[in-house]
Amino acid sequence: MTGKSPGFDDEATTYPLEVRDGEIFVGVEEPGLHVETVSDVMARTMVKWGVKHVFGMVGHSNLGLADAIRRREADG
Repeated sequence: MTGKSPGFDDEATTYPLEVRDGEIFVGVEEPGLHVETVSDVMARTMVKWGVKHVFGMVGHSNLGLADAIRRREADG
């Protein structure tokens, strides 16, 4: 598989995969070094302010903040 659409010039990103014992393993690249974003600053500030709970509906417009909060939580 190449990821190319039949009859079109565009293509999708493809990843190597392997089936082992009925399970599918997908080879994805390790993420690169994270560059701090405004959302990271917001999450760090909320921690400094002692914010314990954040409410909202996760969607495309706030996934960056959700990821930043996840990173802060992973960092302890």
